[in-house]
This record gives sequence, C-alpha cells and structure tokens, in this order.
Amino acid sequence: MSDLELSYVGAPPPALPQANIFDFIFSNPLRKDGPVSQHAPDLQSRNHVIPNIAPHKPLLVDPLSAAQVSWDRVRIDSLRIAAGLHALGLQPTPTAPLSSDSNTPIISPVVLLHLPNSLAFAPLLFGVLASGLTVTMANPGLTSGELAWILKSAEPQVVVTTPEGLQVLNAAIGETESPKVKANLINKHRIYIVDPSHDEYGLPSAHTKTTGQDHHSQDWKALLASKPLKAPVQFNSGEYQKRTAVILWSSGTSGKSKGVVLSHQALVSNVHSLWHINQAFDGDQRWLGFAPFYHIFALCNVLLLAVASGATIFVMPKFDPKLMLDNVQRFRVTFLHMAPPVAVILAKSPMLDAYDVTSIKGAVSGGAPLPSEIVEQVYRRLGILIKLGYGLSESGSVCNQVGETWEVIQPQLGNTGMPCFGIELKIVSVDEPTKVVAKGLEGEILIRSPTNMTCYLNNKAATDEALDSEGWFHTGDVGKIDNKGHLWITDRLKDVMKVKGFQVSPSELENILCGSSSVADAAVCGLFDAGLATELPRAYVVPSSKHLLAQCTPNGPKTPELHALAQEIKQLMEAKTVRYKWLTGNIVFVSAVPKSPSGKILRRMLVGVQGVEIKLYLSRAEKAKL
Repeated sequence: MSDLELSYVGAPPPALPQANIFDFIFSNPLRKDGPVSQHAPDLQSRNHVIPNIAPHKPLLVDPLSAAQVSWDRVRIDSLRIAAGLHALGLQPTPTAPLSSDSNTPIISPVVLLHLPNSLAFAPLLFGVLASGLTVTMANPGLTSGELAWILKSAEPQVVVTTPEGLQVLNAAIGETESPKVKANLINKHRIYIVDPSHDEYGLPSAHTKTTGQDHHSQDWKALLASKPLKAPVQFNSGEYQKRTAVILWSSGTSGKSKGVVLSHQALVSNVHSLWHINQAFDGDQRWLGFAPFYHIFALCNVLLLAVASGATIFVMPKFDPKLMLDNVQRFRVTFLHMAPPVAVILAKSPMLDAYDVTSIKGAVSGGAPLPSEIVEQVYRRLGILIKLGYGLSESGSVCNQVGETWEVIQPQLGNTGMPCFGIELKIVSVDEPTKVVAKGLEGEILIRSPTNMTCYLNNKAATDEALDSEGWFHTGDVGKIDNKGHLWITDRLKDVMKVKGFQVSPSELENILCGSSSVADAAVCGLFDAGLATELPRAYVVPSSKHLLAQCTPNGPKTPELHALAQEIKQLMEAKTVRYKWLTGNIVFVSAVPKSPSGKILRRMLVGVQGVEIKLYLSRAEKAKL
C-alpha cells in the first residue's frame, strides 16, 4: 500500500516565533510582513493581513451597561494586573535545566479565574499571562465539590470569583482539607471579587473604583493600583514550549476532570492556525462573546484572536436567545462562534422573524456534532454559512471546513473539514494502534501539532496513555479521512458525552448515583436530541429496594414510589453537579444494568434496555405552554 493511500493528512508547521502569548497577540502579529504572514503556508495566506490596530479601538463592550474598554487600555490594564500580582510576591518559577522529557512542564504560581464572561475577564487573563504566572479557569457554575478538586489539583495562590461564587469557593476550600490552599487564599487574603452586575470597569471615570468585600476578599480592581510593567515577562526562547500559560479542565472517563496543561507556544501556534483557516476575516470584525471564555473554544477563537485581529467583542455573561438577536441587530455583528443548540435556534425559532441579522457573514459551530440538516436550514432561511470545526482542550482547533460559498460548503456537509495550519492527522487501527489504515476506513484519530498540550496536570499515567513518544495525541475519537483530505467523526472510543459543547463523564454521574443508599446500580449515557442538537445525560437506575425493584418492568406503570425516587435522585444530582450535567435525558428504572462478564457497563446496549421512564424536566415547548 503506498503512502498516498494511507489516512494521513496535514503538515507540520515551519519553526514559529517563540513568544509569551501576551506579547505575541498585542504585537499586531497579523500586519503586513508580521510573524503570521512570514510563516504562512501559501501566497493567499501571506496576503491575508490587516493594518496595525488603532489603540483606541473598542476591544470589549458590555451591551447592557454600554461600558467599553479599548484595545490599548486592555493591554495597559493587563500590565497593571501583572505588576499587582508581582507585588503580592508571586513570580514566575525560576528556569531549571530543561528536561529531555517533552511532557515535563514549567508551571509558575497559579491564578484561578472562577468567572462568567465579563469585561474584567480579559485583563485578568492577559494580566496573568503577562506576569509570567500560570492561569487556570473554572466554570462558575461548578458545585463546591467539583471546584474543590480543581483547588486541590492546581493549588492556586490567587482566586478571582464573583459574589455568588464566593460562597461556593469558601465551601470548596473547606472541602479540599488542604492547609496550603487555605493558607494561600484565606490567610493571605488573595481572593478577589468581580461583581458583573455592579462593576463599573469600562465606564467613564471608573478606572480604579472598588467596592467593599468581606475580610478575606477584596475588589479585583485593587490589582490595577500598581504601575504597569514596562513589558510582559520574557523567557529564554527555548522555554516557551515548556512554560505553562493556561490549565484548562476536561472531563475524563474516570469521572474526575483532568487539568490540560497548555504552553505559551501552543497558544501562539493556535493563533496562526485560526487566522489562516479564516480567510474571510478582516480588521473590522464584530463578534458576540457568549461562548464561555474559560473553554478552549472561546479562549482561542474569540479572546486570543480578537486581540490579534482587532475584533470587537460584545460580551454576554451567558447565552440568551433574545439578547443574542438584540445584540446582532443593534451592533451589526459579523460572525458567530457557537455550539450546535444556537444553530437550531437560527434554523427554527420564530423569534428571528422580528430581527435583522443580515450583518452576519458567517459562523462556526464546535464542541459537539451538528446535523447537516440544521446547517442547510440556516443557510436556506438566513443565508448564513455555518462551518463545522473539530477541536479539543488538548489540541486546540484541529480542523475547519473551508469555503465562502454554499456551493463549496455543501459537499462538505457531515465532515469537519481540513486540518488547520500546522496540524498533522492520521487514522490508526483501533486493534493495532501502530498501523495507519487506508483512506476511507475508520480508526482512532491521532493529532500531532505544536498546539498539543504538554501533559495532564499531576497525571503521568493519563499523559502517557494520551501522548506517544512521537508526539501524537490519541484523541479517543473514531473517524476517517476521505480522498479529499476531509476528516469525518464517526464515533467515540471514550465514554464521554458532549452536552451543549461540554464534555461530561458518565462515570462521574454514575459514581454520584451509586453513592445514594436508594440506588443499587446505575449507568449513564447520552441521549441525542435532534431538536436541541445535543446529547442529554440519561440514567438507567436499579433501585436498592426490593419493593421498587419489582416495579421496574419493561414499559411498566409510573408508580408514585418510582416518581418519589426520581425526585430524590434529581435533587441529588442538582446538589452535586453543575447544571449541564443534570439528568435532562430522564431516568429509566430498570431491573439490571447490562454488563460484560468482567463487570464493565455495556453502554452501547443501554439504548435497547426497557424499563419505567420518569421525566424530570420540561422541554422548552412544554414550558412555553405554561
């Protein structure tokens, strides 16, 4: 079999500039003869440039308060925050002799951002990066138990949260039972507060005004009081592949989230890739920022690329369909970054009939599969081209559909496009992982790229399983490469659900369920809802009570006792997990969970298991009728 027939596509990048990601994105890297143009893969990409960004151009706008922060003010305020962090006595980890092990990171003192999208998020994020410290970000909707795991794993020396998040944070600190975490945050008063509903950042004459907090915390703008650093912290050029910029959190098959360690160089490489794959972007982009900034998708596609390209982000703390449409019409938004459920709204919601969305020139959907029918419906209805992409926390943006017309995009429906700049892909046999399969055949998707993570935090076993000696990341996703080089995602080896763009571990939910004395056994899988274009967590539960177990007959009656147990389980899951992990796919009470002789749950067989299904949540349509 010749090499041309094998499932390999893409190419490694040339040697890219080594830089602190803050320094890189604020250096006008997309200018003519700039570093992105100089290292472009072809003439078209070399000519895809923009003028230097005007310093006063708005970078962040709050549509509700009309507060706004310019590109240069974010830069300067980030350097103020960097100086403020240094004033706390926090400095980058000193350079050590570089290990020959490519999976050994250099992690500086960690700053945790436990925040929703807000104007403050960007200078705080960029301030940590400019300071040479390491930033980690957590979903503000996490429960105290979920947050405690992150605190225990990352041991942050500073946390920035909200008034609502402070209560959860305090509980989480107690649950870690870690004297070090308590000493860092409580004893040293290193908890800072952003109050998005009352924060005056970005309003005239509100540069350093702060609000009172409890005796353990203070307003985040206290970090702005220092004189800004003259320049971001620089490292030796060979260090940027090791220097950890960001730690993200990805659900694993074992239940506990894994810290994904990303270097400065990985983020720099991501900016190169994203600019080259989005040839229609110019220097006058207007984007909505409702995709969560703490997620890899918005971190790279929205925040980092907006600074590099001079785009303006209209920041939304969370997704709301009506506010989204209001903002699109009011601010003439040009491009949408979204998860599949937003595309369903564009395709089907009658709300759109009242809005002018003609300013939208394109969109990208990521985080989970999007049915081709929805893509076509949106185009037929609105003329908006939605391109699909494929990315992971561990590798950033990997693939994207390419084309600016329906005639070019239509034949690509169903696949995730071509590898981005600097990305290599290959498909290997599931049974023989060293064997590359022929094009058109399915196998596990492997990725090699400078955008790949360095390692999983404090988890050598998981790192060694995911990253091989040649630098290939084993995704756990199953797919194929067609003869045109497009990647098709067809299945998953990993027991991970995709819920509204978030990864959810069935094992995590099963552990919580089985921790209840009312549950003898449980299994969880994703139930795909075509109307919402997302999987929904669905639980198959074996009651521990023999009386209730006798009621778990296929399609049996929904007895009051089973309803009561369902409500008990619902309350348990809502208390223990973030909202997107709730059992919105309902509970099915069964007499047994299908398992292999070794005791492993046969998740693929769950769809055929019959029992008594209890509905826990109303659909949008049902809520609308009330």
